[in-house]
Amino acid sequence: MKGTGFSPSIHAHPEAGALAPEGIFDTRFDLSFSGIKTAVRRYVELHNMHPTIEARAAALRAANLIHAKPSNPEALAAALTLFDTETLNLIASFQAAVTQTLTRKTLAAAKHFGARGLLVSGGVAANSELRRRLSAEAARHHLPIAFPTIALSTDNAAMIAAAAWPKFLARQFAPDTLEPTPQLRLG
Repeated sequence: MKGTGFSPSIHAHPEAGALAPEGIFDTRFDLSFSGIKTAVRRYVELHNMHPTIEARAAALRAANLIHAKPSNPEALAAALTLFDTETLNLIASFQAAVTQTLTRKTLAAAKHFGARGLLVSGGVAANSELRRRLSAEAARHHLPIAFPTIALSTDNAAMIAAAAWPKFLARQFAPDTLEPTPQLRLG
């Protein structure tokens, strides 16, 4: 989903999948997707999809499509021939669950904090379905919304690497005791 430009809802039916956004996530503004990732893993296991996944991965490698960009129409068309309906429906339902949750929580947070507009960034901002949903809901709530170009919708890892590079060059390293802290400030 993230940053691919591929929209599974064009090729499948999200409502056919086993994933639902409501009840999986809590109503706070934090966004943890461990529950839905577990739901996908369990769905794959329960429906014995591993052999199909392995065969598809081998076919994608053999066709030199394993690293092809979904934004390439020819590569996307060729890759899609290797995906069965059940897999496409699972992908679409995953995207629907995540984009519905992100949209709902974003608008709830905007209302709670009295936001006068929305700025969507990071790799997720490249997802066309999320752009569509957020844009529609922002318009419905009379909130201006902005997205960076797809080329600038980069993953957080790229931003962290860019922030870390000057520290690396200056040989300023964190101690081995550093713990993960989501609120840790750069600089």
